Amino acid sequence: MKKFSLNISALKKSIQRVLVRFPFVMVMALGCFGVGIQLIHVDDSLNSDLINLLMTLTLGFCAYISSTLISEQKGWKRSKQLVMELVLLVALVAYFFLLPDTQTDTFWFEPSFRHSLWLVGCLFLICAAPFLGRKTDVLKTWEFNRQIFLSFVRTVFYGICLFVGLVIAFGTTEELLFSLPEEIYPDTWLSIVTILGSLFFLDGIPPKAHDLTVPKEYPKEAKIFSQFILLPLVTIYFAILYLYSFKILSTWEWPEGIISWMIILFSFLGVLTYFFL
Repeated sequence: MKKFSLNISALKKSIQRVLVRFPFVMVMALGCFGVGIQLIHVDDSLNSDLINLLMTLTLGFCAYISSTLISEQKGWKRSKQLVMELVLLVALVAYFFLLPDTQTDTFWFEPSFRHSLWLVGCLFLICAAPFLGRKTDVLKTWEFNRQIFLSFVRTVFYGICLFVGLVIAFGTTEELLFSLPEEIYPDTWLSIVTILGSLFFLDGIPPKAHDLTVPKEYPKEAKIFSQFILLPLVTIYFAILYLYSFKILSTWEWPEGIISWMIILFSFLGVLTYFFL
């Protein structure tokens, strides 16, 4: 019983630590949960306002993590950090109103694609935020991002295990006792992803990246991955885009279609290679 109470106490402290450190991030997560519930329980699954709000909240989730890490890196007081968070909130409100009406767009791939690019940009900012304006320490940068990645993997694994266990429990209840509403399954998954998953993932983000204990040598796995996988891929994509630029100059035809994906993929691999090398 004593060991159980200690675990509960540690759990409470972890939740409090996350709520104090990432208050706006958790607000975005709760907002995603609320909007998701609405999308599950309303008949109009293509409600433009709800979809646009969900896109804004997901972007805010990543953006507020970045702003918190930047504020911690700069050593800002809480008042200055709050000003930055309020400015970011205004930017998110503007982003919401700039999103198109997805109900009237029969093909709204373009706004979704732009939103994905914003998300990717925020993710890269999260990776680099604790080291902006400082001399880059490759080992600490690697260790910080390794811990974030492991926190994400653990969150996904625990979330899947919890959901599968609850699904089995729900199924057993329906088989032996009484029926349950169909919405309980997506509602449960949504609560695990948005609330529990956010709490667990955020608790795994190192608070002081520059104080991390790092290995004395560069990780062998990262060296192999960067030198024999990432670097050759970047070289191949660079050669393809370089040759394509000559084709543009010779034909005077502006690129369309797949070229945008090529450029984005090249940029992604280039930034990733920079982090690893």
